[in-house]
Amino acid sequence: MSGIGAAVGGCLYVTGGFDGNRALKHAVQYNPNVDCWEALPAMKQARWFFGGVVLSSRHLYACGGWDGKKALQTVERLTKGASDWEMLPPLLEAKARLTAAAVDGSVYVCGGWSNLRAMSSMERFNPCVGHWEMLSPTPQGRAGAASVGIAGRLYVIGGWDGDHCLASVERFDPEKGSWCTISHLPRGLRGAAATTA
Repeated sequence: MSGIGAAVGGCLYVTGGFDGNRALKHAVQYNPNVDCWEALPAMKQARWFFGGVVLSSRHLYACGGWDGKKALQTVERLTKGASDWEMLPPLLEAKARLTAAAVDGSVYVCGGWSNLRAMSSMERFNPCVGHWEMLSPTPQGRAGAASVGIAGRLYVIGGWDGDHCLASVERFDPEKGSWCTISHLPRGLRGAAATTA
């Protein structure tokens, strides 16, 4: 999760990352209809190890991350066709190596790494309300996890607790505001990605 790649409105977007020397602000778009890459407005904050998510098929969010010196709280959004990234209210906690997913029109960010520890906090941003709120923490602190929203629930998969790669998978039900642990992965892993099909 050094940068993000996401599909928005039929195009592929790639943002942020690390080039071996520094965190990047860049953003590019690939249009498969014309087999061409195009430069987009650069993010306002250089970042890697951040949480990226697409909401409503037109908004690309970049949340938290690492700028090469510190964990970030900043959040920005690019709307398809916009000429610039928009800064949004910051996360409630600075974090890198977090995971982000969309569930029922809201952005959820979970876990991460800050102050030499794996985090268990979870925050939600509802664009209609316009601010972040802290929700029930994950049962286990984890950095570098994968996450995905399916059928109105959030799944957080694998990650690293600071000592071991995790095989555990946790599911959050926003209506109940509660977590449960579901069937474990066959092996522990971190830095993976998850998606639906």
